[in-house]
Amino acid sequence: MQLGHTAAHYSPVGMRIESLLRPLFGLIPLTIGGGKTDLWPRYRKGVINGTDPGHAEYWGPVPSGDQIMVEMTLLGLALAIVPDQLWEPLNRGQRDNLANWLNQINQCDLTANNWLFFQVFVNLGLRKFGVRYSREIMETALDKIEYSTLSDSWYFDGPTLQREFENPLYFTRCFTRLYGQSPDAGASLLAAPEVPAAKPIAARIWICCLPAGVA
Repeated sequence: MQLGHTAAHYSPVGMRIESLLRPLFGLIPLTIGGGKTDLWPRYRKGVINGTDPGHAEYWGPVPSGDQIMVEMTLLGLALAIVPDQLWEPLNRGQRDNLANWLNQINQCDLTANNWLFFQVFVNLGLRKFGVRYSREIMETALDKIEYSTLSDSWYFDGPTLQREFENPLYFTRCFTRLYGQSPDAGASLLAAPEVPAAKPIAARIWICCLPAGVA
């Protein structure tokens, strides 16, 4: 999806993938909340084409550290939460293409910060269907996240002691939604130390928002 000719530092391909997939942050909860939309067929077409190596719109390889890995998280969440929209309608070849493209994240090097959750959520989505995924990568990512934990539910961001909020935010926003809709997919995360650790900061994040939802 080409929305314009300006972007952040990442590639034009990453920009187009982001333009297509970011709205899933709204479309997924809309769907599981009972909302109706006619957008899913368009998303399926985009994902089918983007993960097909023989198609002109193929998204291609995923380099380490690329913005594309951020968007892969949304596909993992969609597979885990709304498989009836983004997995079950696909044929065998299309499913194989999607799984193969997503599995690239397991060969990528990620900075030891909130980006590690991208590997976690992609693998949880893949595991739901018995296709190839990496339990080792998922557990290693969780171990690194645990290592970055500071006091009172804060985390340091990568190799510095800069604090960041996105790790607990992923738990309060993404993980709670994932586990609430798909207990089996989220079960391996329940034992993670970050789950109880996220509770204090979840309350602080909550009170930072006005009733209308404006931060």
